[in-house]
Amino acid sequence: MPGVDFCPISRLDTFPSASHRKAQGSQNLITANVRFGKPAMNSIEEVDALHIAKALGDPNRFAIYKHLTEINEMRCGDICLDTPIRASTVSHHLKVLSDAGLIQSRREGQGVYYRTVPERLKAYLKFLKRLELSEQASQRR
Repeated sequence: MPGVDFCPISRLDTFPSASHRKAQGSQNLITANVRFGKPAMNSIEEVDALHIAKALGDPNRFAIYKHLTEINEMRCGDICLDTPIRASTVSHHLKVLSDAGLIQSRREGQGVYYRTVPERLKAYLKFLKRLELSEQASQRR
């Protein structure tokens, strides 16, 4: 639905940037722009979880991410052909997913290829599970 923001967090730029957090000496910092060959960390911080939630909270980004999980790797131009949205909008969505660390890209000739980072999603799911367990523990008290 155009103009509808499904994520309750409307502006992630109000959170500290990765460079700001790094300057503050933050532990377990995960660089959002993961490239092929660099392993993702297993744990994430709350601000990273918020970025992932924001990235997956958009229906178009979620559909692109889901499509990429079903196909091992895909060229940007082919992603654009598989969606009803404009190429510039697809490019923006890919950047948001990449900044959240959910996908990675590689250049081959003139093409840019994208694939998911399964470890990043697993780390996010672990974060949510810890959150759930923490909530359950607090309810028992």
